[in-house]
Amino acid sequence: MPTNRDAEARQAWNIVPLSPDNAAEAAHLNRAHLPTRWTKDDFHRAIADPDMLCLISAAAGTDTDTNLIGLVLARRTVDDGEILSLVVDPHHRRGGLATCLMQRACIGLMALGAQRVLLEVASDNAPAITLYTSLGFRDIGTRIGYYSRGETSIDARIMAWRPDGAEESSE
Repeated sequence: MPTNRDAEARQAWNIVPLSPDNAAEAAHLNRAHLPTRWTKDDFHRAIADPDMLCLISAAAGTDTDTNLIGLVLARRTVDDGEILSLVVDPHHRRGGLATCLMQRACIGLMALGAQRVLLEVASDNAPAITLYTSLGFRDIGTRIGYYSRGETSIDARIMAWRPDGAEESSE
């Protein structure tokens, strides 16, 4: 996985832990750009959970209370970390923020005791798959018809990353 300096060299991002003061803004960002609807109360519960990692970002020089442009939610479960949600405002994509958020989340999950990091991604989400692959995530399985978009079912690719780069076997 590239270092934080790689992405930070491209753009100075203000990445901080989510606080109760910006939970409503995080819920708004999530609701505006993702099908999974985390509410303000969901974010408050996540902040209080010691196994959850909630990081947010604002563009350099702006206030994270009202100008969120990115967030990542992750949790530790026994020996695994899991990325639950990653979102970057469309106007701020392709600048390295998602890379920085993912790197910080993986580092944070390792600090919480995770041995690997898992995530699920829609099989038709090529930009996300490209990002995760570039960070060293590898396919380990598929959940058939996991996502629904109206009448259409989309498979989820299950991907895993280990800090030592060890290959995963399919589960």
